[in-house]
Amino acid sequence: MRCLKYYFTLLSMILISSLSLAQANLLMTNSKPINEKRYAGIKGSPYLFKSHVRGEIINHKGEVYQDILLNYNGDIQNIEAFKDDRMITLKSNIYPRIIIRDHKLKKSVDGTLELVNHPYFRGDYVMEIFRSGLTAVYRKFSVSLISVETNIPGETITKDRFKPKNEYYLILNGEYSKVNRKDKDFINALGNENALRGFLKKSKNKLKTDQDIRELMEFYVSLQ
Repeated sequence: MRCLKYYFTLLSMILISSLSLAQANLLMTNSKPINEKRYAGIKGSPYLFKSHVRGEIINHKGEVYQDILLNYNGDIQNIEAFKDDRMITLKSNIYPRIIIRDHKLKKSVDGTLELVNHPYFRGDYVMEIFRSGLTAVYRKFSVSLISVETNIPGETITKDRFKPKNEYYLILNGEYSKVNRKDKDFINALGNENALRGFLKKSKNKLKTDQDIRELMEFYVSLQ
């Protein structure tokens, strides 16, 4: 009887260890390695954050991978993360949500920042600025590669550099449209002009940051 109890205890430990190993390896098996030196010689950076930040990666089953070093690459519009001393690219359909609690990103939302794989954006990650029911605002960060010519005596030198771009999208009643980060654009899309202009004026909100947009949207939803 004692041997049988020992057998089941040992079997349980093996199963738990196997499950933990499977979960730990999931991040690697559903991703692909990348070449870290592919941007050598190009000026600027394709990344959202100046340096890698620690965040939580949540997969399509709701399982959470904590304290992962990662960054968002605007060139490929995907998340790159470190795993076992290797940099890998995530598959957005497998890992649809990224949570970053300490990001220090300028002109962003206060507190936690979330990047999500939204179906409207064909698998690209976007920053979730605000979401309540069928109303949401997302910011899409990307970069384009441009060539810059510099004239020096006797020759012209051409160098490539990254040019960052931010786009904002408003989802209202399940339909989405592109908007500029200006009060005129948001008011035209949302309506309730008098109330929204009154709020912006009273709060001295000029929509200079993503947090400003979030506060405007919170006020808008409160009117409904």
